[in-house]
Amino acid sequence: MCIRDRHNGIDVSELDQAKTNVYKPDVGGFDNYLLNVASYEHRKGQDILLHAYTDLLRNGLKSALVLIGRSTPYLQTLRGMARQLGLQGHVFFIPDLEHSQTLSAIRHARLLVQSSREEAFGLPLLEAGYLGTPIVAARAGGVPEVLGGYYPYLAEPDNPAALAAAIDEALFNPTDTKRQVKLMKRRVATGFTWGTAYNAYESAWSADAG
Repeated sequence: MCIRDRHNGIDVSELDQAKTNVYKPDVGGFDNYLLNVASYEHRKGQDILLHAYTDLLRNGLKSALVLIGRSTPYLQTLRGMARQLGLQGHVFFIPDLEHSQTLSAIRHARLLVQSSREEAFGLPLLEAGYLGTPIVAARAGGVPEVLGGYYPYLAEPDNPAALAAAIDEALFNPTDTKRQVKLMKRRVATGFTWGTAYNAYESAWSADAG
């Protein structure tokens, strides 16, 4: 079953309201941050992102990394990994953040980076797309269908080097990245709102009734 068969969507009114929220994660002395939004789970690939981020720091990246997610025991594994990689003061974990603040964090991020090994849908991708935040993601599950088959900033799953390269491309090709942001917002607004989802469900119900 493809994503559109599941008729998922975003609440446009909630996202428009989020544009007025001033919340930003505290990232110490950094001026900006990369963001991951996902439950702290092995399948979400935050460990891959930590390794990719380490490589980017070595090559001069000046952005913090923020990981927002639902608390699980795996969070302690990720914290330990960040310490082992020497990322103290660079990586900021924010568990169980309220959704309106999460949306604000997405809106203010330099990039949303979703590094999942498995991903059925990926609602934060749609939220970032509507809010105008550039996206880098692993080519896992339904992600290519959300972003579009020709989206340029997709990396092979479970590959830190490929993810780091995709992040680097998105950060240092601002003209193309801005174009992708505009295309993604249009894609989300026309194909992935709750109004679109409702119409799809209504069509399905009508077909079943017939």
